[in-house]
Amino acid sequence: MDDGGFQLNIASSGGAAAAKKKKATSFRAKSRKAKQQKQKAKQQAPASSRNGGSGKKVTAETAARPLATRPPQSQPAQQERRSKVINVGKERRSPVAKHKEDERKDAPIAISKTTEIPATTAVTSDESDDELTPDTPVPSVSKSLETDQAKKTPLVVKPATPAPAPAPASTPEVVKPASNGEDADGAATKKAFGTRKNPNKAAYEPEKFTTVRTAIDNVLDKPLESTSSEKIFAHTTFETMNMHPRLVDVLQKDSSAGGFAFARPTNVQVKTIPHVLAGRDVLVKSETGSGKTLSYLLPIVQKLQSVEPRLTRDDGCLALILAPTRELCLQIQETAIKLTKAFVFLVPGVVVGGEKKKSEKARLRKGISILIATPGRLADHLVNTQSFTYSRLQFLVLDEADRLLDMGFQKQITQILEIIDATTKRNPFTGGRRQNLLVSATINSGVQELAKMSLNEPVLVDADKDSQQQQQPNKSSDGAARETFSTPHQLTQHFMIVPAKTRLCALSCFLRQELTTRKACKVVVFMSTCDAVDFHFGLFQKCAWPSRNGSNDAVTGEATATTGKTGAASPLLGASGQLFRLHGNIPQQERMSTFKNFCATSSGVLICTDVAARGLNLPTVQWIVQYDPPTETRDYVHRVGRTARSGNQGSSLLFLLPSESAYLEYLQKHNLTLNALSLEKTITRVATSRDANGGRPAFMASRKKLLHEVVQSDLQYLFEETLLGDKELFELACQGFHSFVRSYATHSADTRQIFHVRGLHFGHIAKSFALREPPASTKVRDSGKSAKKGTLSKRKEREEKEQQRNAKREKVARQEKRKFAQQVSEFAD
Repeated sequence: MDDGGFQLNIASSGGAAAAKKKKATSFRAKSRKAKQQKQKAKQQAPASSRNGGSGKKVTAETAARPLATRPPQSQPAQQERRSKVINVGKERRSPVAKHKEDERKDAPIAISKTTEIPATTAVTSDESDDELTPDTPVPSVSKSLETDQAKKTPLVVKPATPAPAPAPASTPEVVKPASNGEDADGAATKKAFGTRKNPNKAAYEPEKFTTVRTAIDNVLDKPLESTSSEKIFAHTTFETMNMHPRLVDVLQKDSSAGGFAFARPTNVQVKTIPHVLAGRDVLVKSETGSGKTLSYLLPIVQKLQSVEPRLTRDDGCLALILAPTRELCLQIQETAIKLTKAFVFLVPGVVVGGEKKKSEKARLRKGISILIATPGRLADHLVNTQSFTYSRLQFLVLDEADRLLDMGFQKQITQILEIIDATTKRNPFTGGRRQNLLVSATINSGVQELAKMSLNEPVLVDADKDSQQQQQPNKSSDGAARETFSTPHQLTQHFMIVPAKTRLCALSCFLRQELTTRKACKVVVFMSTCDAVDFHFGLFQKCAWPSRNGSNDAVTGEATATTGKTGAASPLLGASGQLFRLHGNIPQQERMSTFKNFCATSSGVLICTDVAARGLNLPTVQWIVQYDPPTETRDYVHRVGRTARSGNQGSSLLFLLPSESAYLEYLQKHNLTLNALSLEKTITRVATSRDANGGRPAFMASRKKLLHEVVQSDLQYLFEETLLGDKELFELACQGFHSFVRSYATHSADTRQIFHVRGLHFGHIAKSFALREPPASTKVRDSGKSAKKGTLSKRKEREEKEQQRNAKREKVARQEKRKFAQQVSEFAD
């Protein structure tokens, strides 16, 4: 019984399903048949009667009648028909729209009886979002719809938008730039590129992307149209500041004649120089590139040249300037040499780490009037050099004070202050009075503590404000002092969200585009570690930009032939892609040569660490690229300060991972606003541009990949193949990966939640170093053994073992030869 009931239920359910399916099929068939009848009626009816002047819909029945038998419709009949169409539109609207319609049921009709509505006019309701035209088919209207005719709403007559004229069939389709969310990566429609069997090769030609390239050029070049800032210079002259005429002449001379080419002083110089000439201690805060070095060198030279009787080298050191890095010390020395050319009795000099102490002692013995030094080397000379005379010291300047504290020089600075105070207070020439100056781009709690320790009733000079205020060092600050940041007004700041696996491709494309499209362009790329600098410096030398025929061997050979110690040509970055590197592990002589050569060149790329982020005056730098975000926010300000100096325009670019996008909000809280750059447009722009010889690009979009995806995959493959074919470069990539992960964990407490190691995808980070797998995996070890026969350390171990085995074999061979000789001699005897 139960089985029979179960079968009956199955049969009944199956019959219901079949009936439902049959009903749906018949409904679709009827709809299809009605549609075919309407199309057939339109084709059979004359063109003049398909859509009459009254706007009446032509049905199959009316189309079959002769024109003479069709009854004309009066004006009220037309209005009644239109009202039915409106009522049908009401039923299609949402309940909210119907409720609003009911509230306005007593509203008058906006159309008068004499209004003529042509066939090309659309009649719409002011509450409805849908536009109903007279061509809309009218279904059957029920009695409920007829009762709604009293609830009419004002109608608005809108002229219909004329349809665009169709393009002729012979006109080829042109790829237009992106708009309203469309992608401008060079991908076109299926019709433009043809089919797989019959592709349209003309659509792949680079000329089709001319519109795209022009549009992107306008977008990316627009931020660089800013002019030099006038806010950095004051509305006064050097003559009004009571400067010596010779100093004024040097300041206004052209740079080719050994001058500075400054017509007016900057705001920080106008605010600082009077206080220094008056003998006050000063704490100077100003943005980078605003002329802080001259703000203390000018009054020092002015006061020393006015001393009577005239000073000599026997008077020893009269002004002492401390700077955190050797490059900054050399830069300050060059500025001091220019200022003291008119006063030969003032001798500037420098003592830094890495130089021979014997030659430095000889210079100190002869006498140096203005001494520039690093804290470590100066503390050494103060303790160990007996011929160093500094008893008549009048000025002590701590340049880049915040950087001095960050680099761990607080102990040396305290030792220097104690030694100098014990000597100068006993000197009757100075009367125990010495002027102390602190100069910094940012002021934090550490700088304030240093000011309390070294300054005596200082004057705080803030170039970003209109007034100076006196610092009260005896009053303790409540809690940690809030850091204030300021950047030049003419600096345009950008950011780019780049996934980790495409970072290397994005950097190479951006650098090549800037170097190939400008006659003179200098770019500084900041990285977090020395190993990362060495890896990118080596990779960009040995890779060449893909050519049209895909051969890069000839270009790569030229690149390796022109490689030098301080600079190297990079075919990957273009003909003017001169590469430089700078970090703390490079020998001193090479660092000095790199710094001078990069300043002298007109176009090139400097890959460096934060050793070049403070105080260095790198002339005519157009772009600052922060490939790795800084660990401290104030380091961001110092990095971007290498451009837009002395009122000139400049731009900066910050690379961020998608997980690091919250860093933008953090920067905005410190009044640092950045503009977005598109990764896809940047890659597309360089992929569609011609090379220096006018050659066509080697990248072409396909139906499966967009243009920027093709560029990313091709360049990544090029980098990985180059890495696997090189022995030392593979080891540099592994070291750069490990050092990057270690440095990522050293961010400050404020940004540690944004830059967290757990947010990194190690496989994608390995791709950014052209590694196919993270270095700790087995695949990388196997690929390393096959490509370079082991890592660098293992290869050295094998070579040492091989040498030991060869030495043993030679020793055994000598012993055997000696025994054989003895046996021969015994046999002869």
